[in-house]
Amino acid sequence: MFKDFRLGQYMPGNSFIHKLDPGTKLWGTAVLVALVFFPGSWVGLLAAGLLLMGIIVLTGVPLKHYLSSAKALWPIFLFTLVINSLTFPGKILFRLGPIVLSSAGVYAGLFMALRLALAVLVTAAFTFTTSPVDLTDRLESMFRPLARLGFPGHEVALMMTIAIRFVPTIMEEGDRLVKALQARGAELGRGGPLKRARGFMPLLIPLLIGAFRRADDLALAMEVRCYRGGDGRTRYREMRLTPSDYMSLVLSTCLFLVVLGARLFGG
Repeated sequence: MFKDFRLGQYMPGNSFIHKLDPGTKLWGTAVLVALVFFPGSWVGLLAAGLLLMGIIVLTGVPLKHYLSSAKALWPIFLFTLVINSLTFPGKILFRLGPIVLSSAGVYAGLFMALRLALAVLVTAAFTFTTSPVDLTDRLESMFRPLARLGFPGHEVALMMTIAIRFVPTIMEEGDRLVKALQARGAELGRGGPLKRARGFMPLLIPLLIGAFRRADDLALAMEVRCYRGGDGRTRYREMRLTPSDYMSLVLSTCLFLVVLGARLFGG
């Protein structure tokens, strides 16, 4: 589970998507997520999925990394499917006391679970092709106009980037803990869902302790290097939009407006 989780990792490459500005990719990611959640029919969701598949091909990142990231989050997809299946009224397929499974609930559950899976793939495409350093610089420049209002743009951008960067680190720590427990005879990942969940419970406390320890080490390292926030900081290079960025921004904005108009006026 932990070793296959790739979400949040940057994979260097030379693809068209890799070369785009982080701000352009951030806007494109927001548009794609909106396209995933806007459609109210399977046809619209299929169209959004095909568009996403084309973008995934353009990233040049192997498909297995996307699938492994989505596979690691299967408990969330399953929970979404079950909750929607049991709460939507409709033709009853199964009844066990107060538990009622309806056809409309299964339809809604599958639809929402697929939406979440596509949203995960969109996020994975963004993190796989965006360097954390470049993302921090672009976020800071985007927040710069708010500095007059006292908004700490540099600190917020740095915090968001560190949070993304810590995801694969925590996954690696979890994988080491799993191997340590298995070496001591623990049977993890076997049996039914409840048994598997109970088996992973002992990992929570060590993972939390490790996360706090790494955060403390990072804070200490920043203090040793005299980090004092973004005031007076200079940059080695200034990020500038290229013609490809402008073209991508125009296309993504037009696509967003078309889909939004179809959603609002097309019913």
